[in-house]
Amino acid sequence: PTLDFQAGLYFFRIETDTNSRNLYGKDAGAFYATDAQYRPLSTALLQQSLQNVFSVTNQHPISTSQAVFAQANWKVTDRATLTAGIRYTREQKTSITSRYATFYDGSPLVSTGNTTADAIRSTQTGTAYTGIIGEPIDDGAVSWLINPSYEVTDDILLYASASGGGKSGAVAFDNNGTRRNVRPEKTTDFELGVKGAFFDKHLSISANLYWTKVRDYQATTSIEDATSSTGYSSVLGNIPALRARGVELDGVLQINHDFAITFGGAYNDATYTDWSTATCPRSYPTSVLFCNNTGKQLVGAPKWTAIIGFDFRHELIPGLAIHAFANDTYRSSHNLEQLLSPYGWQKAYQLTDAGIGFQTRIRGAETELSVVAKNLFDTQYTTSVNDFSNNAPVGYDGIGARRYVGALLRTKF
Repeated sequence: PTLDFQAGLYFFRIETDTNSRNLYGKDAGAFYATDAQYRPLSTALLQQSLQNVFSVTNQHPISTSQAVFAQANWKVTDRATLTAGIRYTREQKTSITSRYATFYDGSPLVSTGNTTADAIRSTQTGTAYTGIIGEPIDDGAVSWLINPSYEVTDDILLYASASGGGKSGAVAFDNNGTRRNVRPEKTTDFELGVKGAFFDKHLSISANLYWTKVRDYQATTSIEDATSSTGYSSVLGNIPALRARGVELDGVLQINHDFAITFGGAYNDATYTDWSTATCPRSYPTSVLFCNNTGKQLVGAPKWTAIIGFDFRHELIPGLAIHAFANDTYRSSHNLEQLLSPYGWQKAYQLTDAGIGFQTRIRGAETELSVVAKNLFDTQYTTSVNDFSNNAPVGYDGIGARRYVGALLRTKF
């Protein structure tokens, strides 16, 4: 057929009830106190400030979504195809939140009799509030796709695409219960690529160029918060605009029946095109009200990534094969701190995984016993940096997994 299409309706509902609970031990007061609070207080008052304090934050969000969609493939010629699609989505979101603190046995909190000790407690437990109803969302959005493709030969495909869509907003709150909704995120994307098989299909390659613009980018970032012991709080919010452009490549080189090499790489020039009023990192002077992050690379986005590996399987005798594999991943330096602190950089690093073992096939059952290693060379790296910690100048929250060596037994019937 020269035209085929699909269309449909979609409905979704999710209701969630979450509790975030913190129970503080006897040393919590000393741990969370600032230097100015810690010095004048006795050990007993430091303990009384938070010992057995039980803090609970409850959120009850409800989301419903309805959509109508259609997509069609038009076979313009034997080798040229045009795909087009459109979708309209309507969403309704509500949420209610409460926050309170008691002693662990349920009794109400009473003053320690010392204003400094009470301040340590109130900083951690925050403002109490009950049944705050968020600002409801009832909004619609259109997403679309245009995707022409052309088969140059039976083994080479050229394609392009243009699409638009986004992510719906969120009913959200500050730490003190103030309503702070997150605006919808809007995305426009363009791609141009090729997929091909060469040298009697021994080499397969896919490559594409892309350009993406995002407005009101939704991201967890930090804002100044006088009620927080660090002076900052993490919130989900909107960054006005960003742009990502680059090239991606991946492929497989099949040397022979037993041995294949896989490879891939990407150059990702992803920058904020409008974020001139960002909160400054804690390490900046307090006199600096805003930092201009326009033109800077996105948080957590290396400009260069690459991977290369191999997979080797060879039958030793009928029903018994040796299997060996390895891959090495490279990521260039990138900043992991939410506000792009100068202390948030993770330097470039590589991770290597490998394994070797035996595979058997007996009466239709496949069994593999292998020795495997992840992060073979025990590279030390982090996946998250926090520059507004009250307990250290810089906090490395997501330490990368250290070297792991183990045995893997897998059977498939």
